[in-house]
This record gives sequence, structure tokens and C-alpha cells, in this order.
Amino acid sequence: MRTTNILALVVSTSVLALAACGDASGTSASNYHKAAYDDTTGSDPTAGAADQTPPATDPGAPPAQPTGGSTPAQDGSFKATVDVAATNADLGTASKDTITVTVTPAMGFKGDVILSVTGTAAGVTAKFDKTTVSITGTAPVTAKLNLSADYVTQADTLPLVVTATSGKLTSTAPVNFKVNSQLTFNIPLNIAAMEAAGGGITEAYGKTFGAAPIAIPAPKDGSPIAVKVINLDGVPREIHGSGGGQAVGGITSTASFPHGVGLVQPNATDTVTRNITAGNTYNGYMHDIGAGKGTGFAIMVAK
Repeated sequence: MRTTNILALVVSTSVLALAACGDASGTSASNYHKAAYDDTTGSDPTAGAADQTPPATDPGAPPAQPTGGSTPAQDGSFKATVDVAATNADLGTASKDTITVTVTPAMGFKGDVILSVTGTAAGVTAKFDKTTVSITGTAPVTAKLNLSADYVTQADTLPLVVTATSGKLTSTAPVNFKVNSQLTFNIPLNIAAMEAAGGGITEAYGKTFGAAPIAIPAPKDGSPIAVKVINLDGVPREIHGSGGGQAVGGITSTASFPHGVGLVQPNATDTVTRNITAGNTYNGYMHDIGAGKGTGFAIMVAK
């Protein structure tokens, strides 16, 4: 809304009225008028104020902000990218793909960038060869990322996110990591010596020996887990799978684990396909050695 301000000046016995249109605040520099006295007798009704000059600072303006003590904004930006957007691994193994993470600077960015991964699940390990990369010029910098899944990981596809962070700046890149419904069961090196020592039963995967197996999570989609048997011993070995209700090493099976069809050569994979399902326990031993504790194994799948 516009208002009209009336300014009255009394000169001798004459009245001079000046009208000005402006802001309702009346504080802008355009509302100040310059005039000069041109009447010495007091009879000139057009006489004005003598050299009325606007002040150097607008009296209605807000106070100036302080110039010291503030933190300057971070210069430039960067972008994170990956050369492998989807990879996979079996239970108990690492992905065959080594992912290269590249951080590319822009607009003069320089500084340290921290790398991280979110979206992992129990048993999944995301490991960088370096978690911080330094940008000192215009060239991109890289880091290597390896993904692996333990036996306690539930088979599923995980939408992982690689994040690069520096101060308030971030950049992300997606990586889909599929944990396959497949378990590799290794016949350990020198298993005959383990039999002689009576070393207990192997926990399905040949990683350790103990009194009971670890329960492997059932796949999220309800599918069976395929078991692949690899002979890491230096001599041929044969798998003997127990039927349901049979005990090996004090652990009773609830379902049958298929036999092998012959000797598995050193560093070779058994050709028999074995599927195990949720809520069951499977066991067996090395047929060519016997059913002693040192050659027994058990595999348990959680519900």
C-alpha cells in the first residue's frame, strides 16, 4: 500500500508544503530531497530547504553483518563411481570380482575422501584396500573393494551402497551383491590324520572342528541350498552320506545326505548334486576311511 507523506516547512510568515511519494517505511534514499534557500525576503512560496543531503547510511537499513569468524564453504565437488555394479559369492566365499571405486574431483576440489559401504547383512564383509583417498590435483583416485559372505549369511540379493564423504560433501554408487544359495564343503587336508587324532566332527564346511555344527540360515526365497564338495586333501576321498535318523559324532540327521559316486580326486569337485533344505540336519563321513570322529561332518540348516 502506498502512502503520501506531508513535510511542512515554515519560512518567515509563509508556509511551504512538500509532498513525496515512496515506501510506507519512508526510509529509502529516494525519499530525501535536495533544495536550496532562494528567498531572503520570506515572500517566495517556492523557496526550499538549503542543501538537504541524504545521509551516508540508510537509517532504516538492517545492521551490517560481521565479516570475521565465519567458516568458508568447501570448494568444488567430486563423484564416486564403480566399475562393477553387480557381483556374487557363494556362502563361505569371497566374490571373484574386485570392485574398483573411482573418485573424480570437479571444480577444483582437493582433500581427503572417506569410503564406506552400507546395506550389508550378517556375515557379509566389505573390505577396502584403503578407506581414505586423497585428492591433490585434477586426476581421479581409486580404491579396491572386496565383498565376501560367511556361512551365517542368508542367501539373498543385497542392494549395497558405496559412499564417498568429505565434510558435508557426499557421492554414492550402487552395487548389488548376490549371496548364492550354494555352500562349498571342503574335505580338509590330512583328514586321515584327523581321524587318527579323533578330532571331532567338521562343521559342514571344513573351517573348524568342534562338537556341533553352526546352523546355516535358509535362503530368503525359500529355495534349497546346493552343496558342492571339493577334495582339498592330497589323496582321493569319497563321501558317505547318512540317511535320516542316523548319528555321526553324536549328531543325528533328520534327512539323507546323498552318497558320492566314487572317489573325488585331489583338488577336484564331486559331481553329485546335493540339495539341503530349511529345518534339517545332514551328516556323513569319508567312506574310504571309515566313520570315525575325525572324518565325520554335519550340516544344519535353520528354519
